[in-house]
Amino acid sequence: TGGHLVCLGETGRNFAAGMSGGVAYIYDPDNKFPERCNMGLVGLESVDEVAEKEELYDYIKEHVETTGSTVGQNMLEDWDNAAK
Repeated sequence: TGGHLVCLGETGRNFAAGMSGGVAYIYDPDNKFPERCNMGLVGLESVDEVAEKEELYDYIKEHVETTGSTVGQNMLEDWDNAAK
């Protein structure tokens, strides 16, 4: 309902059911997410805009600083590939 979500792990099935507004960034290196997403009211897009990539980087950086996430740290260290 109008927020931002960054998911660095796998999602369950029926993701986005009941979602209204907002943006979800899903890290999906194995390309499993499309079959788990409820496509009824959402669309899938890559992050192409520089400003949006910078915002996503900042979200992940804050997450790493707060939690010590190794997944997030690895993404930040290889950002050009991780943000594709």
